[in-house]
Amino acid sequence: MLKIGDLPEVIFSSSDVRVSRQIGYLLEQGIIRKIEARIYTSNLVDKPNVIIRRNLFYIIGQL
Repeated sequence: MLKIGDLPEVIFSSSDVRVSRQIGYLLEQGIIRKIEARIYTSNLVDKPNVIIRRNLFYIIGQL
């Protein structure tokens, strides 16, 4: 379960219904944004390409 104060910069969607609902709630509230298919971020300031570049190895490791 994701907690608002403890959100990582990069969040991946999940087949877990609870996580999916929470991601949907965070999106609706404007707390996170979608940067790519199945990839979300809590960083609302930087451009998506900067976030992806900074977290590239982490993202590749999750594929």
